Amino acid sequence: MPAILEPQNKSATDVWLRVVDRAEELRLQPGDQLPSVRELASHLGLNPNVVRSAILCAQTNGAVRVVPRVGVYLETSPVNARFTVDETIPGVESTLRSGLSREHVNVLHVLEARRVIEVELIGLAAERRRLEDLLPARRLLDTMLQMPSETSRQEYVALDFRFHAELARLGGNDVLASMQRTLTDLLAGHFAGTPGSLDRRIDSERLHIEIYSAVVAGDALKARQAMHEHLSNVYQYLIGFIQHPPEPRAAKQP
Repeated sequence: MPAILEPQNKSATDVWLRVVDRAEELRLQPGDQLPSVRELASHLGLNPNVVRSAILCAQTNGAVRVVPRVGVYLETSPVNARFTVDETIPGVESTLRSGLSREHVNVLHVLEARRVIEVELIGLAAERRRLEDLLPARRLLDTMLQMPSETSRQEYVALDFRFHAELARLGGNDVLASMQRTLTDLLAGHFAGTPGSLDRRIDSERLHIEIYSAVVAGDALKARQAMHEHLSNVYQYLIGFIQHPPEPRAAKQP
């Protein structure tokens, strides 16, 4: 039976996630060639032009390398490739970023704004989520939980931000998701420069599990409460770090 073509108004994100699903089914790794656009379109039941557009978006974000008249090659693992195409609004991001960069904005105010936005978004995610859309967030959560304790702080923070960005996307409000991404990007340097601890990681992962579980259950109130608790803990930790930074290490004597 021939594949039935679905409506062609799917977003680049939706189509790309299905391409990545296919890459995982085929156990492809970085450097491997994806099936042709025509093969993917036939397998997914989509117009080849829709698949081609999603791949071009992924190329722009560094997930794939397109070699003309040869093929398309994965540049990153399928897990990471899931988070290279997003539906944020560039105008919102650039306006907010440029406005904040012209002011001496208190980083704690940025944290407060992020908390307000993410608490609202996670409630929307719990209300609007479709179970089939939750797999990317689940895979990110599983990856974080399996990270060895010696993982670098920068790597762990980057994965944490991806998890939060994926939850924000599930809220279905592109304006809020764009604001969340911009504020998180502004905070990235502050977080990467803070020391981690096993106790903080355990507490953070406990709340990540609570947040995700509440979204799966469709419990918007519990999701908001868990996100508020999580980001309030982050806020208090960063306040402590800013007010009482660690003493610089003394240089070793020759």
